[in-house]
Amino acid sequence: MRKPPVFVLTLWLAMGIAGGAGAATLSEEKPLGHWLESLENSDAAIRIEALRAIGKLGLEAEKAVPALIARLADDDANVRAAAAEALGALGPVAKSAIPALLKALTDQGSTVTVEEGVPSYKPVWAVVSDALGGIGTAALPDLITALRGAS
Repeated sequence: MRKPPVFVLTLWLAMGIAGGAGAATLSEEKPLGHWLESLENSDAAIRIEALRAIGKLGLEAEKAVPALIARLADDDANVRAAAAEALGALGPVAKSAIPALLKALTDQGSTVTVEEGVPSYKPVWAVVSDALGGIGTAALPDLITALRGAS
């Protein structure tokens, strides 16, 4: 099997970095504070909605990173996955989440999404690995260290 050229890997990392940098206005006029409060709601669906909305904020949501990190330990696997997705969407501004994301790579929970009426299952650790890619090159040193220790 051929290895991908270095420029392909560089492009992949750059796309991850750029993906988090675009700041879309969040879910029609609701401020970040609203979504941060929603993270404490007892309904997992509301927490997931808030996490997705925060992830769309880009650089504007940097101060939400600690709250997103806390949701990586949520009781609900779908919430944990949404927290990882949001951190990855924020890109390099979420680099303080790298240690928590590396720990979450061991999460054996499964997420369930339904597209066009067909359920799809994805392990939380796979979503977490995508999030690390979204954060970009800042995650590489810690990821390499973790991989070396995972013999």
